[in-house]
Amino acid sequence: MMKTWKRTFFLFLCTLALLALTACAGKCKMSGCDDKVYKDGLCEFHYGLQVAGDAVKGIFGGLFG
Repeated sequence: MMKTWKRTFFLFLCTLALLALTACAGKCKMSGCDDKVYKDGLCEFHYGLQVAGDAVKGIFGGLFG
């Protein structure tokens, strides 16, 4: 009986933790941006800027690094 209670309580705590984590995951993590998350916690616009910046760094790093 005690094991069942502990297992139920553990599952309940895990469920609460997952709900808390997903409750804040709907908006872009950039300051001042309330757009919906596209990838990696960023909206489409900010994700595109990050990818473009990484590409530029890769090109210049390959040429001058």
